[in-house]
Amino acid sequence: MSKRFLLLIIGLALVIVSGVWGIKTTLFLLDAERATATITAVRNTNSTCRQTRRQRRRTIETRYDCTIFTAEFEYRTDAGQLITFERGAGSVRGHGQPVSRARFTAAQTVGVLYRPDRPDKPSLDEFAELWGGSLLTAIAGFIFIPFGLIALVRRGTA
Repeated sequence: MSKRFLLLIIGLALVIVSGVWGIKTTLFLLDAERATATITAVRNTNSTCRQTRRQRRRTIETRYDCTIFTAEFEYRTDAGQLITFERGAGSVRGHGQPVSRARFTAAQTVGVLYRPDRPDKPSLDEFAELWGGSLLTAIAGFIFIPFGLIALVRRGTA
């Protein structure tokens, strides 16, 4: 199998995955209930983060000390059940960074969506959380497809 054909297959697979992901999100939204969650705590943890970048046909990976933040959320379902869950709240360079640098703050409120049969698996009511993965996968697919097609057409005329 040629690399050109592989680009096309990868692109089509990414578009299909994106479509399935989008359908799953749409079905989730059709059944979802809305609630308001309160952030009860924000924690910081020292870690080692990494950054990967390409430079002149090489991949350079840099590791650095960082602080990773985690926020704890709490909300009540329409049935009155108290649900607690955690989400990442960002990261910054350097160890021991204060929680004031996190994406969320304690006592902040945010909208959440949940299925009544799975209230322990909520989603933040934000565009990026709901659609970001599907959208990025589709963009990647639509980048691969033209390159695969162009490469195949050039090969056919060569």
